[in-house]
Amino acid sequence: MIKIYYNNKIILFSEHPTSDFGFTKIHFLNEVEIKISLKEFLEFEKSTNLNIYGNTITEIPDYFFEIFHFVEAAGGFVINSSGEFLFIKRLGFYDLPKGKIEANETPEVTAIREVCEECGIFENEIKVLDKLPETYHIYFYNYKYFLKKNHWFLMDYSGKHTLKPQTEEDITEIVWLSFDFIHLFLERTYPSLRDMVKIAIKKI
Repeated sequence: MIKIYYNNKIILFSEHPTSDFGFTKIHFLNEVEIKISLKEFLEFEKSTNLNIYGNTITEIPDYFFEIFHFVEAAGGFVINSSGEFLFIKRLGFYDLPKGKIEANETPEVTAIREVCEECGIFENEIKVLDKLPETYHIYFYNYKYFLKKNHWFLMDYSGKHTLKPQTEEDITEIVWLSFDFIHLFLERTYPSLRDMVKIAIKKI
C-alpha cells in the first residue's frame, strides 16, 4: 500500500479496493478514468480521495510520472541519548530535516548531509540506525504539480552542543521532544509524516 498526500487528501494505491466510502475507487488499468479523476482531485478542494487498486499493483504506475514532475529527497528522524526526538519548525509547522537528493548521492548520504546542514550537527555526531518507510506528497509550484518521494532514516545523535537552525532554509527553531510530547508534533505537522513517525517510534 502506498499513500500520496495532497494537502489533507489522499491517493491510496492498494491491492484491493478500500471499504472507506470517502474514496473514489478505480482499477489501476483504467488509465483514462484515473487521469480524469486526478484532474478533479488536484483542482477541486472538496473532491474525494482516490483509491487506485489492483491485485498486481506493487508500485506507482508509470503514467503517474507523465503527469507530475518527480522529485526525490531524503531526511532523518533523530533521537538523542536522553530518548528525545529532534524536530524543526519551518514555516509555522513541525517538520523533519530533509532535502533534495543531489547527483551521485545515495538517499542515506543525502539524509545525513541534510540533517547536519539544517540542524548544525557535525557528521561524526550522527549515525544511521535503520531505514524507515518512504513518504509521498504532491505540491504545486510555478504552475506545475510535483510528486515528491521522501526517503527517511532513523538516526542516533551523540553530540552535546546547542544546535543551530539553518535560517536560510526557513527553519526558525530546533525542538527536542520526549515521547510524552510526541502528540504535539503529530498535531502540528504535515499529514504525510504522521504515519511514518508512528512507525519510527515503534522501532525504538
